[in-house]
Amino acid sequence: MSSTSLSPSALSKMIGQRLRDSRWINLDQRQIDEFARLTGDEQFIHVDPVAASVGPFGGTIAHGFLVLSLLSNMAFEALPDIEGGTAK
Repeated sequence: MSSTSLSPSALSKMIGQRLRDSRWINLDQRQIDEFARLTGDEQFIHVDPVAASVGPFGGTIAHGFLVLSLLSNMAFEALPDIEGGTAK
């Protein structure tokens, strides 16, 4: 990642442009099961691979809130530093 920082006005001129990518995050069933246990959302579509295999996705899926909770870290990796902002 670049260590350069942008001014807020320079950043606003980049609207619509690709900045940089965050790393891929692989979620495994253990992580999904732990999230289900912590949140109490243990619906079969998340935690039962056998029952979920006949569903529309062919297997379990991660919780929407689990995926959303990862966005702040991905944004932190992808967005450039902004002059006058908090340093990474």
